[in-house]
Amino acid sequence: TGIIIVEPDVDEPVETEEPPLDTGGTDSDAEGPVEDGTPTPPDDPGPVEGEHGARFVAFFTADDLDAVPAGQEITVIWRVRNSGTSTWDHRFGLSQLKQELAAPVHQSLFEASGRHRVEPGEEINLTVTMVAPDEPRELFYESIFQLVDHEGQPFGHRYWIRADVVPGPEVGIPALQAKPLQTGVNINPDDTISNPVDSDILRGLNWVRFPFKAADKRRSVAESFAEYDPIVEGYIQKNIGSLIILNQQTVAGDDAPWRNNGDWSAYADRFAAAAGDIAARYAHLGNKVAYEIWNEGDNPDTPWVSVFVPPGEFAKVLGRSAAAIRQAAPEAKIVFGGLSTGPDRAASYVTSVRRSLGGDLPVDGIGIHPYGRWPLVKPFPDWRFGTLAQVFEAFRLRDVHVPLWITELGIPGHQNVIGPEHYPAITRYFGDLFRHIAEDHAAQVPVVIWFAWSDNMENAGIVKSDGTPKEGLFDSFTAVRDRTLPGL
Repeated sequence: TGIIIVEPDVDEPVETEEPPLDTGGTDSDAEGPVEDGTPTPPDDPGPVEGEHGARFVAFFTADDLDAVPAGQEITVIWRVRNSGTSTWDHRFGLSQLKQELAAPVHQSLFEASGRHRVEPGEEINLTVTMVAPDEPRELFYESIFQLVDHEGQPFGHRYWIRADVVPGPEVGIPALQAKPLQTGVNINPDDTISNPVDSDILRGLNWVRFPFKAADKRRSVAESFAEYDPIVEGYIQKNIGSLIILNQQTVAGDDAPWRNNGDWSAYADRFAAAAGDIAARYAHLGNKVAYEIWNEGDNPDTPWVSVFVPPGEFAKVLGRSAAAIRQAAPEAKIVFGGLSTGPDRAASYVTSVRRSLGGDLPVDGIGIHPYGRWPLVKPFPDWRFGTLAQVFEAFRLRDVHVPLWITELGIPGHQNVIGPEHYPAITRYFGDLFRHIAEDHAAQVPVVIWFAWSDNMENAGIVKSDGTPKEGLFDSFTAVRDRTLPGL
């Protein structure tokens, strides 16, 4: 356990001495050295340095890395020096290269250090809070981090953490809850009832989710801002973030590869350019705007819903667009497109994409759409897919430790209006869903976004097609929105 230093061009890590575990905490933005007794790097020449350079100085954690209870938070601090000739600014950040302990895949310089600028020769503390997996194992869990520059290129030492995970407290103990559950709802900007941006009715939620339609409306990305700027800014005024879906509705064209078996690599470049332009437009809003790359692209069986992208090709789209977004808006979260094929196929799709990307996923979350699954009790007798916990377990078993975002889940009627006789069952399901995730799975599933706001969206609304609240369900929604539901 402890810190390992690796030069960027050296394959074998050099392990330093074990850091002491009893020296107490350190302020993450302290200007003095990390407390006495923390390890120092061995005598080695370090990474090749030039314009961008970062050297390890010291490591500290108050946690016992030899026995971390499953599901518990771990906080570690690396003291590093700007050993190059450039000033690090808000475009720099800390990225996770290997993801076995749940932590943000990318943090801006300010998020990691509390600093907006770091001059050459200055030292800062990089603080990362992680969550141990729920499953203990014989082999330690390991995560690797490295600083990245304004173009997303890594530089300087790599920072390794290894933790031996042991059985934790029983489910329901607060240690299993990393942060309060974030809540949201899918909206439709094309329909006034489905997009209540001019009302305070959604105030209290964390997110609204909607697609950015440029290609779908036969216009450029730049021309589309006239529609989406008021929506994004309107919800920001209510302290609600926007999770923007980028997919074939955003960028298409006559040469789109799904239309003529064309070149996915060329498309990935065009898509990444558009993603970067959109991210740059909203970069000033920080982490209040996030981006979901594609939607149900793992499912070849629903062409009327989404465009299927083979995993090797999606790796190109995801990798390049994520890099463009990171460069334009370092604080924005990036979510791997909502997956809908069921737990085993969806998790396998993710691991195939990860393999094509060289073993890492450049995202902060993986979107899933586990329709037809229930928290604890079936809402309807004929439901047969299984529980939500089975979905989460499928990703754990494949060593996918990126947080899961439920970006769609609900009970759609599709072409049929759901009658009021079913409202009580849907109301129970709604409340049970948010309570169950908040109490038992928030460390792995930090975000739940319901589908949908109104019945003008697949007859799956919290309100009817005319905006009238559905009896019982709307009350349950307000309990989630206002965080008065037990467990939230």
